[in-house]
Amino acid sequence: MHLLDLISTLQTPYCEHLGLRSFTEPINAISNLAFLFAAYLAMRQVRELPEISAGARLLPWSLAAVAIGSFLYHSFRSPITYLIDILPLGAFMVLVICLSLRRLKAKISTVIIAGLAFLSLQIIALIYVPNNFLNGSTPYLVALSSIPPIMFLTSHHRNGLFSELATIAILFAIALFFRSADRAICSWLPIGTHFLWHITSAIAAYHAVRFVIAIGINE
Repeated sequence: MHLLDLISTLQTPYCEHLGLRSFTEPINAISNLAFLFAAYLAMRQVRELPEISAGARLLPWSLAAVAIGSFLYHSFRSPITYLIDILPLGAFMVLVICLSLRRLKAKISTVIIAGLAFLSLQIIALIYVPNNFLNGSTPYLVALSSIPPIMFLTSHHRNGLFSELATIAILFAIALFFRSADRAICSWLPIGTHFLWHITSAIAAYHAVRFVIAIGINE
């Protein structure tokens, strides 16, 4: 199978689809402004803390890339824009996990193994789990399942930040519900709920940046 054909089979259908060549999902596209706003707020926080590491400084830019990639995909749906959509989000999640583990005193080897394991599980879920299961949300279940181990480490090393991580878990679980429910409600809500996934996951992502920054401040 040609690579682009394989990628086409991985794409998730959404309720909102106008069948046009461009701007085929306008509400889903516009809702990515939430990621840009989250990136702006995160950038303001990073600029106020000159001692923050280079890795943490990448997080706001990574969020901005998520916004751009997702906007392009929901405006010009194709295998190429699909990759432009999922790769920045995957990079952001890996960066958050690795920075969190490293700041929580995990060894570099542990951080590398955790990052590779996370990516591998996401790829396996993306390729081998049918995208009609939870509307293609299985890779993000992998992301959600990565939060409890970090919560465990946080409770031992930075107990005061446990509530921030719990907030991220709750917000991301709600976001995942909106993403998974999209196709199931098309008959009575034609625009679906995917745009709510963008908004809620953007809020969760902003809190994730706050969490990474806070670990550094409280070292």
